[in-house]
Amino acid sequence: MKKVTKLKLCNWSLVIALAAVLLSGIATAVRWIVTNTHSPLGGIHGKLGFLMLIISIFHIENRLYFFKRKK
Repeated sequence: MKKVTKLKLCNWSLVIALAAVLLSGIATAVRWIVTNTHSPLGGIHGKLGFLMLIISIFHIENRLYFFKRKK
């Protein structure tokens, strides 16, 4: 079994997360345009986007700490 590097794992998890948010957003938009009502898909899309936002804020915070620590 090949060893998966941390960078490749981060890249794939970013791709999967973006795809999930993009696909749920498209599905939500199509549903809203066709029926003109809101659906639970919008809630799922919003929660996925909010989760990505929280994860990215923590990631940026850790990166800033890493660069400040090197001085």
